[in-house]
Amino acid sequence: MALLHCEINSKAIRMVTSVCVILPHDAGGSSGGGLTDIHTYQDSLIQATDAHGENGRPAATDIPSGTVQLTGTGSPNGTGRPAAVRTAEEPVKTLYLLHGRSHNYSVWTRYTNLERYAEDHGIAVIMPEVNRSFYTDMRYGVNYQTYISEELPDLCESMFRISRNPEDRFIAGMSMGGYGAVKTALSHPDRYAACGLLSAVTDIRQHIADTPEGNPKRPEFQGIFGTGLTVSPDDDIYHLAQKCALLPKKPDFYLACGTEDHLYQETVRFRDFLQTLPYRLTYDEWEGIHDWVFWDEGIKRMLNCFFPV
Repeated sequence: MALLHCEINSKAIRMVTSVCVILPHDAGGSSGGGLTDIHTYQDSLIQATDAHGENGRPAATDIPSGTVQLTGTGSPNGTGRPAAVRTAEEPVKTLYLLHGRSHNYSVWTRYTNLERYAEDHGIAVIMPEVNRSFYTDMRYGVNYQTYISEELPDLCESMFRISRNPEDRFIAGMSMGGYGAVKTALSHPDRYAACGLLSAVTDIRQHIADTPEGNPKRPEFQGIFGTGLTVSPDDDIYHLAQKCALLPKKPDFYLACGTEDHLYQETVRFRDFLQTLPYRLTYDEWEGIHDWVFWDEGIKRMLNCFFPV
């Protein structure tokens, strides 16, 4: 596997932002792996610099809207069993994996065995940064939902050799990231095969109502949703789930939560709601709290559900 750190110049949020990427090595030749296009992309940067650069710097109009720094490669899975094998022609399936409110884009690679799990399944994983935005086009801020749902997949699918087929595109997250994942998947229901929620925020209206005056989270919510704290239908995942229920193309769902998690009852209510609608749903629960011990096990179980070997 290859672990990359990317700095992407995003038009949607009007700044450079970080992305962590896990890509499978190409076991089948130069035409089939996720990593080979990195070198092609780096070559394009070098060629732009050589042809148009001034004082060793590339002309801004001649380079793509992202730069890639390779920070680690060649990690065997260490499991004692072979990793998933793809043919040279087989596209790389991709999981967009979202972080929670108290974390950042690097956290999944720091606190879980995600890279090893990804190698077992032969998939790519894209982990973007959204700060504490709740994956929303903010009322007083920048358009993180547009970035995550539209710009980021287009950038990644142009930079890396990953599949553009919606059946090969998945999205998931924990806590705030679970909310962002389901909102993104249901805002573009024909673009994702499945959506995973681990200990997810699912009732944003209740979360806002439960945040008292004086709590530092309240002005954050006002920056996201406006001073009146009015949640639009596009930010209400119950509304989105109802709206998309009868569509011919919509994502499947995987939900999991620890039975001692403070979001357990909220997760159960959303599970029960989805079960009244024509979605394909896999639900899992076991003893656990809102922590990385649970999420490490959760991401492993979710990947086994999404990408059976």
